[in-house]
Amino acid sequence: MKLLRRVAEFYVTIGVPILYGIGLWLVESGGKMELPLTFQIGGLMGAILGIVMWVVSYIHLGSSFGVLPRVQKRVRRGLYGYIKHPMYKGIMLTYLGLSLANRSLAGAWYSMLILFPMLYIRARLEDRRLQ
Repeated sequence: MKLLRRVAEFYVTIGVPILYGIGLWLVESGGKMELPLTFQIGGLMGAILGIVMWVVSYIHLGSSFGVLPRVQKRVRRGLYGYIKHPMYKGIMLTYLGLSLANRSLAGAWYSMLILFPMLYIRARLEDRRLQ
């Protein structure tokens, strides 16, 4: 059982960043859609807000940050005192905002069909583990 967990942890540790990288690649290279400039500016502002949420959440997690959920005390300081899973919401906002800012249809679809469900599943697994 410990070996299986270690193998899963290894693949998640490698796989999640690869999925983020694929998303960024699609945002850059995916087919361009026609969007009004206001959507692109809104996407850029959303991406900046998402990055700020992502980084601030990471800082507030401190030593509680981990790739796989583990039994530990729930963090309630900083953004975590106001928003449930602010890091994941920041990641979602970042990818969707970058997709809009870059007019990337492939990036938007990838974010909604791959990244968002993955982050939702991770959040659910964490909720079960946190006290």
